[in-house]
Amino acid sequence: MATGKLTLEIVTPSGPALAGTYDEVALPGAPGEFGILAGHRPLVGSVRIGIASFRNGAETTRMVVGRGFVEVSSDRITVLTTACTPREGLDPIPLRKEITDVQEKLALLSVRKDGSSEDDEGGRGEHLVLVERERTLAALLELYGDQPPAILRPYNEDEPFAHAAPLTGDAAREVENNPGE
Repeated sequence: MATGKLTLEIVTPSGPALAGTYDEVALPGAPGEFGILAGHRPLVGSVRIGIASFRNGAETTRMVVGRGFVEVSSDRITVLTTACTPREGLDPIPLRKEITDVQEKLALLSVRKDGSSEDDEGGRGEHLVLVERERTLAALLELYGDQPPAILRPYNEDEPFAHAAPLTGDAAREVENNPGE
């Protein structure tokens, strides 16, 4: 087992959000949460909206991070993310009101079969923004300790690249001829 410390830096569009040394870092990755200890192999991965935790001895710090990327090299971790929010200062009452408002907007937003909404000629823009905000609010409520409302969304509905252009030509025929592979 590694005995060294990890140097962590979290950077948001507004600048550095957190810098420190930790024994262990856990991040919400695209396929699920993953942990990093000193001596971890080099890694570049994606970070999804969720709760990240940083442990030093028996003390653990938790924060909500937004979408982004992580790079692990030697004992250094760099996270580039859209947001990083600590628990301090969170108020669950406005968070609950906002998540209710977002869910109402999502329910009213009519999405056509081609993925575009009535007010979004370019695609799923507004829908994706609302789903991302809903996930962020749910993570903030969870970080606060207030159970967020149940959210049932199809797998990867909030992923901007999950709704890429349909396959055509040889690629479409390959998938058609080899389903489930």
